Amino acid sequence: MTHPLYQELLLLATDANARAAVNLAANGSTPKEQRKEWCKRTRAAFFPRKPEGMTYLRHSFWQQVEAKFIWEIAWGELPTTDERKTRLAEWLKERREEAIRRAKGDVISLDGIWPPAASFQRAYTLPQPKDGRDGATAWTPRKEEKPVPNIFKKRT
Repeated sequence: MTHPLYQELLLLATDANARAAVNLAANGSTPKEQRKEWCKRTRAAFFPRKPEGMTYLRHSFWQQVEAKFIWEIAWGELPTTDERKTRLAEWLKERREEAIRRAKGDVISLDGIWPPAASFQRAYTLPQPKDGRDGATAWTPRKEEKPVPNIFKKRT
């Protein structure tokens, strides 16, 4: 009997490669080094592809799946317990049932309802300090012409 987490992940899988990846993850007899490598390789088959310079929209379903490390936990790459896997499976099931409720009406198949479409936003980056690499001029402190007055000095 497979864990409920893998059953929920099979419902999320959109193509044969993703389903094969989930079945491989459910098979716990593979060596740890091999599981780590397969986790990295199969991640792209499971998650929707992100356009260049984009990330998943904050608080979207796929961003939450990524933040909860569900894929890594399913592969056993992160230390976990069966209780945690069960909680993640219940979370996925709640999201699936919520999507069905929002669909309004009789749902015959999950096509177009589950898995939810991915939403993206621009990847935000912080400006990097100039350090002289890549031919750019490095930051240099200003040259002070006048001495800076000491405001803490006692007047006599």
